[in-house]
Amino acid sequence: MKTKQITYRQTEVELISQLSQFIGQNPHHLGDGIVNWEIGMEGEGIFINFEEKEIGFVDCNIDTKTYFSIVGYGTCMGYKIEDYFIEK
Repeated sequence: MKTKQITYRQTEVELISQLSQFIGQNPHHLGDGIVNWEIGMEGEGIFINFEEKEIGFVDCNIDTKTYFSIVGYGTCMGYKIEDYFIEK
């Protein structure tokens, strides 16, 4: 089985590491320019899209301190922040 090598720049590694620290867990998926952490039910969580330079919150129920830590750090790194809500 051949595996695909994923290469991240230093700033991307720093962003992944810092968000993992804020969230308190490692990412559930890394690849194709997107990294995500599942928080709560399936489909809920936080993701980074490196191609769009975006950090997204999808129906994410996290504490205010963690939310604003991620928003502040992401903004300082030049990422836009988006909130997404799944229709139920």
